[in-house]
Amino acid sequence: IPSIYSFKYKNYCDKQREMTALLNRITDQVNPIWIEGVLSTSSGVIKRCSRDMPGFDVSLKFDAVNQRIVFEELQFSEDWGDSSTIPSSYQEGHHISVEQLRTFQHDYTFWILSEETDRKLSSVFSPLDSNDDMTPDVIVSRDGLLAFYEFGTTMNSNRLQGPHDIKIEKYKSVINDRLRNDSKEVKCFLAAIIVSTTAICYSDLLDLDEFTINELIHRYRFATRVVDEAKRQGVQLAESPREQELINLKLTLTSIEPEFTDDGLPGAVTKGSIITDDISTEAALNYSKLLYHKCFLEGVRHMGKQDVPDRGQITDYIDSIIGGRVDQKSIIQLPGNLPSP
Repeated sequence: IPSIYSFKYKNYCDKQREMTALLNRITDQVNPIWIEGVLSTSSGVIKRCSRDMPGFDVSLKFDAVNQRIVFEELQFSEDWGDSSTIPSSYQEGHHISVEQLRTFQHDYTFWILSEETDRKLSSVFSPLDSNDDMTPDVIVSRDGLLAFYEFGTTMNSNRLQGPHDIKIEKYKSVINDRLRNDSKEVKCFLAAIIVSTTAICYSDLLDLDEFTINELIHRYRFATRVVDEAKRQGVQLAESPREQELINLKLTLTSIEPEFTDDGLPGAVTKGSIITDDISTEAALNYSKLLYHKCFLEGVRHMGKQDVPDRGQITDYIDSIIGGRVDQKSIIQLPGNLPSP
């Protein structure tokens, strides 16, 4: 995750070192019955959140021109204490981009386990096939050990087992193929963690303590609140980066308001205008009479009488265009002579 998380508590440095070491401790505690060169997996276990989430209030502003979301106000109740990483995650005035918001729920939730995610299988295995570019969220590689972690989030707290099993099946055969291809004599396991707003499902290979379970659930709820608030401010999120780019461009263009200027007027105005404050109604009426009289006299001077041959030519011309089928009622009767245009 980009370094968009800033922290205001002085003791955060110690907290950061503690939390970034969390996944290493979890990995060290895994002790299944395994065989070298064979991938170990397990079924999922579901645990509910054991602590109510303390109150908080977040106010955001959507900057459509720069495509970012600004944290205008953050308030946390005293019930949070210093143990949670959430109150120290952001300060007022900090911002994240719309592109970062697209994966914010996933990234923010699991940041305490790993700051960087999506490492390719090709980074620990020899090239084999088109699946080399598959990216588990975390790969822990040590002497004699390979650990693969997949993370996920869901709004449905009643169906956590399914997403967990899907994550496991997605990588199980792919990793086994590579273990056989490379003849790796290492201990290897694959685990998944799925978080919802009230519960968590994780592979029973892992030993997650109560604090970690509650913290993951609370972080997901906080991230969901941020995303929902951003959407209320006008943010639109897409499934792919390409679609997101097009949406961002449209929102940026629609947010730019044109500025109109009039020659001789200082500064920009919201619309064009004609200043007539110095002209009275009587003066305007007199001017219009003079202008009309002038135009009439000029037309009379250029007036010419229309003779019969001219009228015949006009009739022939009309017939040539519309085939002679003329509705006499639709013809405007004109005088025999007219002022020249």
